[in-house]
Amino acid sequence: MIRSFVAIPMPDHAADRLERLQEGLPMARAVPRENLHLTLAFLDGQPEAVLRALSDFLAELAAPAFGLRLAGVTVLGRKEQGALAVAVDGGEALRGLQARVARRAEMAGIDLERRRFRPHVTILRLPKRVDSAEQAKIQAWIDRKAGFEPIGIQVDRFALFRSVLTKHGAIHDVLCEYPLTPAEN
Repeated sequence: MIRSFVAIPMPDHAADRLERLQEGLPMARAVPRENLHLTLAFLDGQPEAVLRALSDFLAELAAPAFGLRLAGVTVLGRKEQGALAVAVDGGEALRGLQARVARRAEMAGIDLERRRFRPHVTILRLPKRVDSAEQAKIQAWIDRKAGFEPIGIQVDRFALFRSVLTKHGAIHDVLCEYPLTPAEN
């Protein structure tokens, strides 16, 4: 079984800015630069044959390139054991791409978790236990960082990733990339 997901990788200029946002909260663990992404579909553990079928379906997906905006900080899970992320606004183009990816995952026989799509890029993982003083520091960090200047991204591809869990965190590898159709000017 291969733990995997489909996502939009972050381009260098966005990763630079996201790395700077990660600063200032020593109790949290920064998501490594190479792991910064916007998940379109978490696939969990899948047999290699299923991922090959999915890859074929994804290669046939025709969708235009589009822009999105990273703005604002959001909490995933609970502050006591969650993560901090940057919210993403990609409008109908992003929602449409996510829905098409989900349909192709289902065509490949993958049962996706049923949850509302909340586009985000996770930037910090919080410790399992947080006391009230640390909760106050987390809230102060959120208040300081929430108004950062939005980051614009042009999305021209998405990818199928493998995720290997280690005691030091996940290692993500791109298995295959899928280009989007260039936007017409």
